[in-house]
Amino acid sequence: MTRVRVTLRDAADRTADAPAVGPGQLSFTAETRQQIGVAEGDAVTVTGSEDTVATVGPDTTAIAASSGLAGADVLRNVGPTDTVTVAPADPSPAAELTVAPATSSTLEGDADALARALAGRHLVADDRIAVPLFSGTVVVTLDVEDTTPGGPVTVTADTAITLTGHAADSGHADAEHATPADTRVGGLDDERGALRRLVVAPLVADSYAAIGVRPPAGVLVHGPAGTGKTTLVRAVAAAADLAVESVAPEDAGDRDALAAVLDAARDAEPGCVVFVESLAAAAPDPTADGASGRGSPSALGWLLDRVRGHDTVVVVGETTDPDAVDPALRRGGRFDAEVRVGVPDPAARRAILDVHTDGVRLADAVSLDAVADRTHGYTGADLTAVLVDAATRAAGSAAGPPVIRQRDLEAALDAVGPSTLRDASVQTPTTTYQDIGGLDRAKREVVRTVEWPQRYPALFERLDAAAPTGVLLHGPPGTGKTMLAKAVAASTDANFLSVDGPELMNRYVGESERGVRDLFERARRLAPAVVFLDEVDSLAPARHDTDTGASERVVSQLLTELDGLSPRGSVAVLAATNRRESVDPALLRPGRIETQVAVPIPDQDARAAIFEVQLDGVATGRIDTTALAAATTGYTGSDIAGVVREGALLAMEDHLRETEFDATDASGLVVTQRHLRRAIETTAPSVDGAG
Repeated sequence: MTRVRVTLRDAADRTADAPAVGPGQLSFTAETRQQIGVAEGDAVTVTGSEDTVATVGPDTTAIAASSGLAGADVLRNVGPTDTVTVAPADPSPAAELTVAPATSSTLEGDADALARALAGRHLVADDRIAVPLFSGTVVVTLDVEDTTPGGPVTVTADTAITLTGHAADSGHADAEHATPADTRVGGLDDERGALRRLVVAPLVADSYAAIGVRPPAGVLVHGPAGTGKTTLVRAVAAAADLAVESVAPEDAGDRDALAAVLDAARDAEPGCVVFVESLAAAAPDPTADGASGRGSPSALGWLLDRVRGHDTVVVVGETTDPDAVDPALRRGGRFDAEVRVGVPDPAARRAILDVHTDGVRLADAVSLDAVADRTHGYTGADLTAVLVDAATRAAGSAAGPPVIRQRDLEAALDAVGPSTLRDASVQTPTTTYQDIGGLDRAKREVVRTVEWPQRYPALFERLDAAAPTGVLLHGPPGTGKTMLAKAVAASTDANFLSVDGPELMNRYVGESERGVRDLFERARRLAPAVVFLDEVDSLAPARHDTDTGASERVVSQLLTELDGLSPRGSVAVLAATNRRESVDPALLRPGRIETQVAVPIPDQDARAAIFEVQLDGVATGRIDTTALAAATTGYTGSDIAGVVREGALLAMEDHLRETEFDATDASGLVVTQRHLRRAIETTAPSVDGAG
């Protein structure tokens, strides 16, 4: 028998070009299916933490080889694992099948309706399945208690189905059980895998006990608002059929209320997630400004300490700001592990759109790929708001049956901005490379090290090459370092976070480090992003034995943030300085701000190019930029911009004098070579010793 190891992917997160996969189906690429030795519609055994059987679904090209696109029932029944072995199965026709409602309710009704709904399904005893009844208007979750014969079976029209009236699950009546249809979540594959490992595995598997270690008592899930933290927790719990007991912030300080929750959680089978919403509000950091102490941390600490003694209960806390949570809860034995749910990347946004547009009437010309590519910084909640806004526009403008068109989505994107940008100072640069005269070598280096990783990530993946983390632009003031940074941000459509080094320096202990940490957290949240550190020598000066410790802490924090950036260049760092020798050497080592690009005083050819850029759009007479460049030796780009401004003022002065200060007719107003020569005579290079 051929057994093939495959990695499971949730069919709920399928892309637009993937086939629809039923709850009891498992789809592969044609090559993987042929390797297993089965055809579409055949049965396969699937062995993970538990064993189940599935129907082979239609082939797909939307996943990698040695992967499987699994329906909700398959994912639930293999247990907490992402990798399974698959082999051909030969199920027998089921003579008898005994099923029971999975929750503490009684299902009364027509066994024939169940037989029709289950016809053709491949099952084994102990499977838990979602069954749509009455044309899908009702979905019930059933436990397969027994089959005759044993082993894998196929339900047929002749199968005698016995429906017992007792739930196999004796969970608490008030605990929340969500059906798979209620908890679809797009993207978040890595986060879902982490929660399965940290939350589900300790409750339904004996692996921790076998190893001899204690499983986590609590897991803290954190990330920006609207990224799907609550939905994700409930989806993972629902897939494993775990009960969920919620604790509101106002109840978190009531030990009696928490004791009642713990009692209910202990009674749930196979296990229960105690979900503490808004943990920062329930247990704020008592040292933070404005902390009220509401929701006594000691009460939640009491709960976590007691959960450690129960193998079927785990506490999951949710917050947008983990640093605002009482540190006494974020230690070993309480919230042992943390899972960060970040702002989705383009692929995750596409998956989220697939989920939220399921059943939505979209025009054929709608491109969800284009929407996903344009929505940097949008959370899942933001994307839902975009679709709602687009739907209101479609409903208000359609003469016939309403349908969302691309123009409705474009208008909605203009109206609904990303919530993650509301508390962040983010610029949208309009500067382009064409706006910068000269600096050809500097442009080339910046394009290669900053733009390529964001524009061509597949090339880096092909060569398994890590993108440079940062670039240092160094040279005299006024040579175009800031303009170059803005141009690369504009060319990649990245969010641009600019900060001057002195802005982050604070006389209070710890505040400068917090400023650095918050800056990079915003950048990761808004990726792809370019962080521009101007005057980096003041933020990270070379450390000496006589340092007081303030600069040491700031540099250490900056190094920590740089070391923690993704190797794929989703956050690029550009730093600028007029004094390269004053920057701490540790900052310039490989893996940090490793690429150094000189932005020198322009030579004559570069100055001519700068004059052409600065005069573009200016009403001029005959201008000889070569002669102007020859007359401005030592001038920087900003000096030349000043020359053009002064020339424009001189032209205005002559025009007003000639028209006796009548500004109603400006048709004859032009900047001439004479005006620019006079401007050069009244200005001087800004860099000492130039010229």
